[in-house]
Amino acid sequence: GGLDDRTGGWFGRHVFAISGVSGGSLGAAAYVAALADHPHGGGDCLPPGSPLSPRLTQFLSRDYLSPVVGAMLFPDSFQRFVPWPFAELDRARAMELSWERRWRQSFGCAADRFAAPYVDLYAAHPTALPQLFLNSTTVDEGKRVVQSALKLPADVGPLDGVELLSDPQVDVTAMPLSTAVHNSARFPYVSPAGTVPSATPGKVWGRLVDGGYFDNSGATTAREIIDALKRAPSAAGMDLYALQITNDTEAPALCSADGTINMQTAIHAPTGRVPIDSELTTPLTAIMSSREGRSTFSQLQLMQAADRSQTSDRRCGSRFWTAYPQNAPHEPPLGWYLSPTTRRAFDTVADQAVCALILRLQAFPGWQAAWRCPG
Repeated sequence: GGLDDRTGGWFGRHVFAISGVSGGSLGAAAYVAALADHPHGGGDCLPPGSPLSPRLTQFLSRDYLSPVVGAMLFPDSFQRFVPWPFAELDRARAMELSWERRWRQSFGCAADRFAAPYVDLYAAHPTALPQLFLNSTTVDEGKRVVQSALKLPADVGPLDGVELLSDPQVDVTAMPLSTAVHNSARFPYVSPAGTVPSATPGKVWGRLVDGGYFDNSGATTAREIIDALKRAPSAAGMDLYALQITNDTEAPALCSADGTINMQTAIHAPTGRVPIDSELTTPLTAIMSSREGRSTFSQLQLMQAADRSQTSDRRCGSRFWTAYPQNAPHEPPLGWYLSPTTRRAFDTVADQAVCALILRLQAFPGWQAAWRCPG
């Protein structure tokens, strides 16, 4: 939103797709939904020239933890003693309804984006908006599930995964945007697994959990998007770039100052002594560490896909950029509520990240000098 405001919509017009995972899917969906109501994205609800950032901040700064906790402790817990499910008592629905209410309060447009079907987001202007790819994970197979409003052919869909809206075994055309986002951001225990009904009445297609179980960076899907675009004749001659946005303040940089891959992300580092409670903690520690390692590997694969012209697999491509909170006061908490103090601190950090990206965008055609950050 900040990049769009500073560039008069130029940035959003040059974004083809956004691969979102976990809490990042909420931010990605909010950005695209806001563009759909703004003249930048072909909408007519918001006045021309109005900034997106204040409205997005108002939407994303809401306490979304209290509704789900309240529902979990009271109406949803009551369901444990009833043999039939009631959708009205589900704490997952409480989360989604809180997003829908806050969206109406923040934007007040006739098109109720978060309550409306996901596919309707692109109904009016199918090519004017960035395409959302919201990543989830199946409970029973542990496979990646991608939710996209694009009808993808079989040779373009996720490798060893499922594109939910293109699967003939399910009918989710009426699925609200809020539910699609939640399918990607079902934090363990805070939100239950989402049950996807089958197109066959009375059958269940499967259950979905947070996309971070499979890849918490979203880079795997982004790499497949770039690979598909490079094979498409209509994309011949296009310059494709990948931008990784992360809130991890402690992750090592993927690239070193000399332009090579930072081998500290790939080489095993000694861990010191074996902890006393290793017998108990080793399985969980290994699972969590493997998850982080897979994320790094996926990002390196995305980097190589974005710049196939590089002469060495050990060199960083010039078409893969990373934006992360430099000089952050502390690691941002993973949750559905941030205190006002934390929000203000990270607003400042986000402004710094936007200006850092603007410095790199100045070489692009169509860039205007007035879009530079002050100083």
